[in-house]
Amino acid sequence: MSAPTPSPDPHGSSRPQPPYDPWAHRPEKDGSTPPPAPAAPAAEPADGGQGWGAPGAGVRPEDRLELGLVRPGDLRNLLVVAGFVALAGVVLGLLWLWLAPGVPYISDGQRAYLQNSEAEHGVAVDGTYALLAAGIGALCGVAAFLARRSGGVGVVVGLALGGVLGSMVGRLLGELLGPGGDLTARAAEAGRGGVFDGPLRLEAEVAILVWPLAALLTHLLVTALFGPRDEDPAAPAVAVGPAGPDPAPHGGPSPTWPAPAGGHHDPSAGQEPPASRPPE
Repeated sequence: MSAPTPSPDPHGSSRPQPPYDPWAHRPEKDGSTPPPAPAAPAAEPADGGQGWGAPGAGVRPEDRLELGLVRPGDLRNLLVVAGFVALAGVVLGLLWLWLAPGVPYISDGQRAYLQNSEAEHGVAVDGTYALLAAGIGALCGVAAFLARRSGGVGVVVGLALGGVLGSMVGRLLGELLGPGGDLTARAAEAGRGGVFDGPLRLEAEVAILVWPLAALLTHLLVTALFGPRDEDPAAPAVAVGPAGPDPAPHGGPSPTWPAPAGGHHDPSAGQEPPASRPPE
């Protein structure tokens, strides 16, 4: 639809006319032109002036607590949980020193050799450490859940960090309190044919991750089973409309009859039109 063209100047003026703008302000009856409407102020961005690519863009600072991005006390929970879990590494080191099997060496007076080179004493030492770390990690996960049922990022990160620190503390303590690591000196001390236990060492470095993984998995499982749950939102009410027309009686016409003007039958009505009566 094209805009209407203006009428020519009735006074026949030769002054060039400006291009016609159909959206221009119309003059009032007294000849004055109303002032233009003020422009609407630009809305401030919801991210506080930051770009959408910035971290936390699109979220107001006062809404971040409600969305769970920042929770008060997360740093405190992280430090407390990590500290207590790391202290449990002392228990791991003492149990490992007590329960780990010894690795027997035999001396020829100057050097030491494995008494049974085909035995898997080293695997038993690493397996004992891994089983103890898994058990202590599971206990730490349950204890963290009982102490902080609300959970949070601080508790989870504290369990992971404390588990790694506790594993390192237990390893260092067990190796420090175990038999000495200077095999040559101990072989000379034992004499020719003497048998002694070798140093306590952790050969499988990956066993350090057993504790944090066991703690996190246990905490996740306990939280899923016994943690606080959000209330289910109420089901929306379903509007029920008025009852429709009663179905047609047996063999009777449909409520949509009589047929519309023109005599055309609507096949969707579900009823055949009544037969026309012959003229009398």
